[in-house]
Amino acid sequence: SAEIGNKLLKYIQRMFKLWKEYKQGKISRITLQKQMKPARSGILYLLGTGASCGHKKTEAVCKRLLNLQAALFTFVDVEGVEPTNNHAEQLIRPYVIWRKNSFFTQSERGNRFIERILTVCASCSLQKRSPLEFMSNSLKAYYSGSGYPSLIPAKI
Repeated sequence: SAEIGNKLLKYIQRMFKLWKEYKQGKISRITLQKQMKPARSGILYLLGTGASCGHKKTEAVCKRLLNLQAALFTFVDVEGVEPTNNHAEQLIRPYVIWRKNSFFTQSERGNRFIERILTVCASCSLQKRSPLEFMSNSLKAYYSGSGYPSLIPAKI
């Protein structure tokens, strides 16, 4: 478990080093994508190894991350997407503080709803999309059984 974690940390450090170089204009987007391939492969390999390593917590985390693998590298594949959610967290921070100070919800389910709806509103706002239209399309998709709209922009 520790060995897998340490190796993953090295890949993650490499990813953020490449990202920083890209953001500073030291490397191009194409170079970022090419140089990110070994890190991506290594991370996915280690997560696969961790998913069956025999350590219950490590297996659970690795399996969860493998299920999200498409989202893990969106910042490499889609221009304009950041590797962290710091910006989005900063946008919803006032609402999070409001929620905590107002005792607005009294349950975990209510808290999750507020977190999710505020994330949708902040994401749509950043993309100059209507949160109401996004939610309407989401509900239509749910009831019709069709594909859900994505909060990840198709093109930035």
